[in-house]
Order: sequence, then structure tokens, then C-alpha cells
Amino acid sequence: HMATRWNLFANLVNRGCWAEAVAVIDDTLERVPLEPGERANLQAYRAEGLLRLGRHADALAAIDASLIGDSGDADRQMTRARILVALGRLDDARVALLRVLERVPGSRPARELLGRILVVIRPQTN
Repeated sequence: HMATRWNLFANLVNRGCWAEAVAVIDDTLERVPLEPGERANLQAYRAEGLLRLGRHADALAAIDASLIGDSGDADRQMTRARILVALGRLDDARVALLRVLERVPGSRPARELLGRILVVIRPQTN
């Protein structure tokens, strides 16, 4: 039952049990028939969990899967940017953040992360 799975997932996240939360998502993705939007949402949550677990390459694959069909989703692009930073892919992160700012020009988190990235990128390009 989906509501039970969401409750379990939320409780695990609230307790900081990210590995267990990701396991609930993985099980749900494998066993439960989902609409494309539900699958995309679960992949986005999975990406966040994997990022917090330090599984950056897996997190990138999950967030990219969540963006299929809606590549302009600002929240997911922000998550993607954070993952790319964790992977050291700063130019790609900059592009993702610019996408966020196209959709949400006033996004403070996007502007702050972009500022931190530019401080690192600019000295390398001079």
C-alpha cells in the first residue's frame, strides 16, 4: 500500500535513516505499479538519499531518471546541481543552477551555490 510506504519513508527520513529510506524507495520502485509522475518523485527522493549517503554517481543516475519528461523542474535541477558539485563537476553544476534561476530567478539557494562555484571556477579559467 502506497500510503504505508510513504509513512515509513517519511519516518525513516525524519530519523536520519537514509539507507533504510532508500531501501524502501528501491523496493517500491521494484514492486509497485506507478504512474510516471510518481516514479519521477520517488527517483528524486532516492537521489536525495543517495547524495546524503555519499553515493554520488548513483544519486546522479536517480535524479536524471526523475527529470525524464520534465527536465525543467527547478527543485530537481537544484538537487542535480548539488550532486554535480559533490562529484566535482562544477561546470555542469553551473549549467543546472542557471536552469534553476531561469525558472525561479529569486532562488536564494541556487544563487548562493552558484556564487560558491564561480569562486572556484573563475581562478581556473584565468
